[in-house]
Amino acid sequence: MWEAFAHPPNEDGVLWFAKEIFPLMRRQLPNLRFRIVGSKPTEKVLALGQQEGIEVLGFVSDEKLHSLYQESRMVIVPLRYGAGVKGKVVEALHEGAAILTTPAGRKASRALKKWWLSREKKENLRKPERCFTKTFPKLREMGQKSLEFVEKAFSTEAVFEGIREDFGLGKDGEVLDWKK
Repeated sequence: MWEAFAHPPNEDGVLWFAKEIFPLMRRQLPNLRFRIVGSKPTEKVLALGQQEGIEVLGFVSDEKLHSLYQESRMVIVPLRYGAGVKGKVVEALHEGAAILTTPAGRKASRALKKWWLSREKKENLRKPERCFTKTFPKLREMGQKSLEFVEKAFSTEAVFEGIREDFGLGKDGEVLDWKK
């Protein structure tokens, strides 16, 4: 997980996940590890490192972050509130990661939903065997699809296409009819 803990939804989400969800997941998967990565972890977040299976890494280099993505089967984005496109989601997709998130974590882009696991309610996350034992075989496939999606939706050409649409410009820069 990658977070910037100066942003309140990130701290709230990681504390909630570590307290409410992770222990239930560890009952099913006793060797499961939850690594928390992000700048400026608060005292509450640092204290999570005392919980079995949780490691608080804090800020890491880009190289280390890439390595962590490659080692991980899944990225957790446990946001309970917030708005906008989640940079951590796009970054994880770019790294080919499967994502487990909440509705707030996927709110900004419905197109992304086929590349992640999402549990609408805490009760569903409390049944980790449904989430994990049936989906582990799909994680690599989800990761590959996430890479394909990011290449298509967030490429330089896709970004410029969005700008052209927003400003009513054609491919060669001509101004399109604004009245249409």
